[in-house]
Amino acid sequence: MPYQCNHKDRDGNYCWKFTGFYGHPESVKQEESWTLLKHLKSHAPVPWLCTGGFNEILDHSKKEGAAIRRESQIDDFRITLEECQLCDLGYTGPKFSWSNKRKDATFTKERLGHAVANKEWRALFQVVFVTILASCTSDHNPIYVQFSEQPSEWQSYKWGFKFEDSWNTDDDTFFTNFSAFYKVLNLMFLLYHAFSIIYSNYSGPNGVENYLRHLERRVMGDMNDSLLRPFTKAEVSFALSQMHPFKSPGSDGFAACFYQKSWATVGKVVSQAVLHYLNGGPFNVATNSTNIMLIPKFSSPSWLTNYRPISLSNVLYKLIAKVLVNRLKLVLPHAISPEQSAFILGRLITDNILVAFETLHTMDTRLKGNEGFMALKLNMRRIWNKINGWKEKFLLHDGKEILLKAVIQAIPTYTMSVFKLPKSLSRDINSSMAKFWWGHQENVNKNAWMSWSRLGKNKGRGGLEYRELESFNLALLVKQG
Repeated sequence: MPYQCNHKDRDGNYCWKFTGFYGHPESVKQEESWTLLKHLKSHAPVPWLCTGGFNEILDHSKKEGAAIRRESQIDDFRITLEECQLCDLGYTGPKFSWSNKRKDATFTKERLGHAVANKEWRALFQVVFVTILASCTSDHNPIYVQFSEQPSEWQSYKWGFKFEDSWNTDDDTFFTNFSAFYKVLNLMFLLYHAFSIIYSNYSGPNGVENYLRHLERRVMGDMNDSLLRPFTKAEVSFALSQMHPFKSPGSDGFAACFYQKSWATVGKVVSQAVLHYLNGGPFNVATNSTNIMLIPKFSSPSWLTNYRPISLSNVLYKLIAKVLVNRLKLVLPHAISPEQSAFILGRLITDNILVAFETLHTMDTRLKGNEGFMALKLNMRRIWNKINGWKEKFLLHDGKEILLKAVIQAIPTYTMSVFKLPKSLSRDINSSMAKFWWGHQENVNKNAWMSWSRLGKNKGRGGLEYRELESFNLALLVKQG
């Protein structure tokens, strides 16, 4: 049961062939499917991509449950692919693409879906990603193939789909069927290419200098020159001398003390590597490879909350960051207002929260003395009323999602970093956000088609990744341990 189409380039020339294939589910009739697939093979060496549910596995590791498949049955499928000169493109995502969805001992799952291509097609497209997605309506999971002729296009743009292990068993997903998924996927491609065109032709707003000249200049010419001058080996050496020698090493196993003691030997090579990145060279992501370690807060820990996570970065990456910090430290006092106390050396933002709460508590409980104190609270009512006035008319769901995540969920973050909120308060905030999302107005209630807890699930599982405030509160308080 194949579907086949030919793709052409911009000039209308025949470029490559695509086949969507579905093999017969009955093993006794699979020979008919393999005969048909061989018939679809072109005599000329045409680039060919073939995907679909072949209803056959390539080896025994791609099946769990039920009876063991006959080796001859698997061999017939392998031989067919070899005769068609098709090679499996691999995949990411769940190990299995089909299950019988039973809940008893007969539960079976297999990888029956494949994306295969000949060498001509693989030579045409240098970058290929095959992902097995989730499905609610079919027992076969859809196969999503991304490909590009130029590696740089995919290296610079990362798609937002991510696999969740629960896809193997949980069918509660956002995309309820194939057609809905591909509609969204096509929209994503259109938006991506539209914005690519817009920003590739963007030359900046006209007359922006007229607005900037009214702002007070903070970074003067000499400061800017000092920031832009080439980095030197002396700066790298000085940054290394500032580092604690016995801090935990990174993934390469070398602590700062090794470089400090052996600088006469390794200094030239290390400095060249650091200066290569700092002076405009391409950055290798492996340089920032980091180990996450859990340090027990006390002896005999028994819960995850009894550990404190720390990040162990390589000394090379720390040197790059420290050289940059040393330069910025000379300019930041001129560019940042003293009132922005979050930038005070050695102070956390949570320190300011504690000071603010203690100040208000002192004012509230002060019973003696003739002098009083006053605290001003910004009146946000007018702004909130304006939001309520146009939210239903102008805010689509995308806009509501951004507003809830960037504003509403962010407001209590500082408080939750210091205090554990009452469960009732967390529920009230969640309820208010849910009403806003579904479009509730005063005296007008609308249907909530999905619970707030389900909206909080990962997007790959059908949610929108809204925070569950109580859990987020506990995660923030771990830092206080």
